[in-house]
Amino acid sequence: MQSDIRTLGGIRLRYENDYNLKTTKEHYPHTHDFCELYFHVAGKCTYMVDNGIYPTDYGTCVITRHNELHCVRIEEDCQYERFYYQISDGALPFLGSGAHMRCFYERELGQNNVIVLPRELMDECLARAKETVSVYESGEPDADSVGLSNFLLTMHSINRFYNQALSLSADPQYDSIVSSALRYINQNLTSIGQVDELAEKLFVSREYLSRTFKAQVGISPKQYIIRKKIETAKSALRGGASLDAACELSGFNDYSYFIYIFRREAGMTPAKYRSFCAHGPICEPFEHI
Repeated sequence: MQSDIRTLGGIRLRYENDYNLKTTKEHYPHTHDFCELYFHVAGKCTYMVDNGIYPTDYGTCVITRHNELHCVRIEEDCQYERFYYQISDGALPFLGSGAHMRCFYERELGQNNVIVLPRELMDECLARAKETVSVYESGEPDADSVGLSNFLLTMHSINRFYNQALSLSADPQYDSIVSSALRYINQNLTSIGQVDELAEKLFVSREYLSRTFKAQVGISPKQYIIRKKIETAKSALRGGASLDAACELSGFNDYSYFIYIFRREAGMTPAKYRSFCAHGPICEPFEHI
């Protein structure tokens, strides 16, 4: 079962409940040009987000914004149930201050992305999501009102719980080498070059690091570094940075190589991407795990 609901004000709700094989095509680490609030309902999965890899259970909530790489991996054949909200830039402008988005922005990038909700709170959030799906699919005339109010109630619940939940945050429980590699890459993105350097810092062989990293993250350390650099460049360009500045901020030492890699990864040149940004927000495809 899959439902895709677009509510008023730039909010999208997706509810999915389907059987997934461990051999299902892996969803590589990606980022979005919007914020995402993900709720895990069921399924034997792990979730990678920026600085760690986390086990998931009923009530695992993942909060990501621009430039935070994330993905889900299916650990064994299972019924995989989840729902998530995707919130575009400028959504709900009538709310003014944007305080309803504080769990996304009032934290360091790549930090405190994962919390574990109490069962009763998760039950409430799931019930609201299912009600929103029901009223939209039945064509009720007040579906927009129900959908928007349910979203705001969910954000209120998450924001209210978030600060006290930091002490209950999920901890990465997977291979310490991979977690250390993720943290090192994110903390040294502008200076890191070859995978050999990363392996040396972690006191392991390149072969072991590459094999272990790909098994848990889904892509090689080299691919992850490139993807993270490109997402950093895109974020800088969206913020109005020059091409030279974006190149430097993302850790590319060679401008020509930066242009080549950006075009290969983003499907357009940095100049074209920056031009699109200048004419309004870029709506990259709404996609997920």
